[in-house]
Amino acid sequence: MRRKTKVLNRAEPHSGAIGRAKGHPCKIVRSKSKKQGNIWFITGTGTGVGKTVLTSLLLAFARQKGISACGIKPFCSGDREDVRVIQEMNGVGWPDDEVNPWFFKQPVTPLLGIRKHQIRVEIEDILGWVNGYAEVRDLVLVEGAGGLLSPLAEGISAREIIQNLRCGVIVVAKNRLGMLNEVRLTLAELERTGVKEVILVVMEEFRKDAAAEKNISLLQELESKTPIIPLKYQRNWRWEGGAIENRSKKIQKTLARIWMSGSFVSVASDKLQRGHRG
Repeated sequence: MRRKTKVLNRAEPHSGAIGRAKGHPCKIVRSKSKKQGNIWFITGTGTGVGKTVLTSLLLAFARQKGISACGIKPFCSGDREDVRVIQEMNGVGWPDDEVNPWFFKQPVTPLLGIRKHQIRVEIEDILGWVNGYAEVRDLVLVEGAGGLLSPLAEGISAREIIQNLRCGVIVVAKNRLGMLNEVRLTLAELERTGVKEVILVVMEEFRKDAAAEKNISLLQELESKTPIIPLKYQRNWRWEGGAIENRSKKIQKTLARIWMSGSFVSVASDKLQRGHRG
């Protein structure tokens, strides 16, 4: 199911809720999707940690296993380079606003863009949009903007979207000095929010600092309940011309480990298990 969206103009974002009263706190509106297990939210410890890289690799991997998957990114600002990558992996015929309905040209947190253009985004708007895809897809990957608590709209961050969707979460972090604090704060907030399934993917850097050598083993000790999966540094990253598909094949065992660490709808789980054994 693809929802038609309308962009006000090239400078303004789409919103299906213009004109609603401002200022009320985000309320909990539980997801009504009948296939909640097939929605996974990809957040990070911040901006530029590799969320889009991971999202695109997982989409390529799922497609290779015959899984009907799509990636979406509700909020984006600055440019739509991340959206272009997701569009490429979704296949032909995905307009910008079906992948990314709320876009702001200024590179600021989306909440500031929303206030500047005086629009209103309700949690129901976001949930309805995500669940529309979840009803007809084996797997939906929702990529966040920034970190878990980056303000996206009035009273809404990735935390509130995750809480309402009741979905699993993949946290992406860069293996560098400071990662331990960033990761543990994010995991603690997800636990406090009541998220049941969390996977941590640690993106290796090209040049490792002294802290990177011991970060993962220390996290495995301190956060023993959370699956922690390192992903090799993706050198010379490109997304055009089948580059992502080729790269995903080279690291398919790692990608299979990520998905086998979580629970999915039966069709996706069966196909991934067969691919993992192969």
